[in-house]
Formats: sequence, C-alpha cells, structure tokens
Amino acid sequence: KSNFLALLTLVSCIGDGGLREFVLESGGADALLRYGRESTDKIEIELEIGATDYRWLLGGDMDGGLIIETGSVVGDGGWEVGSLDVANLGARLYSIRQASLGHYRNIVETVGLVVPQLEDFVLRGDLEGEIEWGWREKGVGVDWDVRSLSGGTLRFIGLATLLLQPNLPAAIILDEPELGLHPYAIRLLAGMLQEASLKSQIFVATQSVTLVNQLEAEDIIVVDREQKRSLFRRLRSEDYNHWLEDYSLGDLWEKNILGGRPSYEGG
Repeated sequence: KSNFLALLTLVSCIGDGGLREFVLESGGADALLRYGRESTDKIEIELEIGATDYRWLLGGDMDGGLIIETGSVVGDGGWEVGSLDVANLGARLYSIRQASLGHYRNIVETVGLVVPQLEDFVLRGDLEGEIEWGWREKGVGVDWDVRSLSGGTLRFIGLATLLLQPNLPAAIILDEPELGLHPYAIRLLAGMLQEASLKSQIFVATQSVTLVNQLEAEDIIVVDREQKRSLFRRLRSEDYNHWLEDYSLGDLWEKNILGGRPSYEGG
C-alpha cells in the first residue's frame, strides 16, 4: 500500500519537475525498480485520476537515476502532493480564514470536538511574512504556544485543515493518517474523508481497525502479496453480508477474513 502511495507521489514529482529529487530521496533507481536494475529496467505507469489520464515510461540511467522515456498527460492534470506540518499550518489556517470565514470556523469547531478547551486559533502576521500561531483556551482567555499541543492533536489539526479547506486539490494522498489519534478523532477523520471524497479523489493507506469500521466494503481495497507481487482487490459488500450480520469490517480484518495481513514468501 505504501508503494502505491509512493507511485502517486512519483507521478506528482514528474509533473512539477521534481523527478530527480524524488529518486535521490528514495534511494536511487534500484530502490524503485522491482528488485533493482538487474531485474527490472522500466517502470510503466498508467493512471486515471478524475478526468485526467497519465501515461509514463521511465527507465534507469547510467548514474543510478530515472529518466522519462515517454510520457503524456491528457486532461486537466494539475494535482500535486504536498504536506501540512507545524511550520506551514499557521499560514494555511490564516489563508483559509482570509478566503472563507465559514470554512475556517468549521475547522475550529471540528478540532474543538477533539480539543474541547479550544476557543480559537491565534494567528499573527500576514502572508507576506511569517505567520505565528497558537491557540486560545476557552473560558479563561489564555493564549498558548502551539508547542503545548500533543503530536496527535497537531496531526488532527493538519488533517482537518487539509480536508475542510474551501478548495480541495484534485487528489489527496494520506499514509496512515490515524497515527497518534484518539479513537474518537479517528471516527471524525472518517467523516471528513467521506465528505471530502465527494469533491476530491482520496487515497488513504491505513492499518487502523477503527477507521475501517467507519467505512463501507466498497470503500476498501485490500493489498496482499502473492508470488512476489502486490495484488489489489476491492471489497464487495455482497461477499461478506453473512459475516456483517454479526461482525464489523474491522472484526473481519482481524480474523483474516478480508486478507491484508502481513505475509512472507521465502525462496
């Protein structure tokens, strides 16, 4: 599953001219080609995302990198992979507040369900410079530095900011967004993902039973390793109806009814 998300990141880097940097950060062509250049010499990519078709053929070069041998993008294109961290969250929140106060208030109220003491974010500065940010405690009017928040809380703020912003990107890619989150926050995350999926193509890699329990079978693609390959299989409710009368999807995953369990192929 992580390889699939890495593929989407690779496509985004091709589009914005960052292929070389991505390959270097990933460990070179040998880390990306299946079992290295001695076993595989090409990467062929065919993707349909929204109204756009992506077609690329990449090959290894003499310096251990990858080069584009052929490629085309037919359609709107223009999606990108980015990240939200503590350094840019303040600027993103400030920008959303300036553009749409309603969306900003929705973010504050959603985060407040996980952090009940939150009254508002404190945003100082402007987009021409640096945005300093923190939060105001409800009922006492005390402002706190962002460093007083836990890692899980910061992650949830980032996810809420990403998924509840007024203009969603065409594609959103999240790798294990549940890390560090309270089970209640994970349930809220599932609701935000489902709402955002009406406007954006969302890819989520997860190992969270709690998150899976909030989804429908058709929302889930199980990845299994067979014959040294990753096989992707979309679930269908009708295949599990007799089980779902007594168990949740998460229960079935834990019982290895759905697959998607760690496996090793020796030889």
